[in-house]
Amino acid sequence: LQKSKTMKTRLILTIAVAMMLVQNTTVAQEQTRGKERPTPEQMAQMKADRIAAELALDDKTSEKFKETYKAYMTDKAAIRNEFKSEKGQKGMSEADIEKSILDGFDKKQKNLDLDRKYYEKFRKFMGPRLIQKMYRLESHQGERQKAHGPSHSGKPQGGQQNRPQGRPQPR
Repeated sequence: LQKSKTMKTRLILTIAVAMMLVQNTTVAQEQTRGKERPTPEQMAQMKADRIAAELALDDKTSEKFKETYKAYMTDKAAIRNEFKSEKGQKGMSEADIEKSILDGFDKKQKNLDLDRKYYEKFRKFMGPRLIQKMYRLESHQGERQKAHGPSHSGKPQGGQQNRPQGRPQPR
């Protein structure tokens, strides 16, 4: 009789814990769904604001920069969308693969032309050193996202360690 009571108590506790876990998971999913992703325009605005702040531009130059940078990002997105392709090449014919390669060259050329066009626009109100710093800040943001994922915590993930290049790893 005592064993039966103990087992019933354990069973009830196990069920209660399982119900709490399911409820917590459901609440977490609802909270995640409630957060909307920023639109591409909002992302461009946030990126322009961040880079302008890091460049320490005066108010007048900052406004010109943000306006030009957002247009630059919009034009880059248009090129990306123009050249969307299927990633899987298993079912592609030789002609499809060749077209994909040639389209890649066209995309690179369009991006290069766009970079030159906007360099000239930025150059009207910024010096080459600031433009170079802008490009560095822009490329470092992409590297941080690739290296650290969506957390943006700045900390390596997956057991990686920040070690200076060229030093031997301890054994």
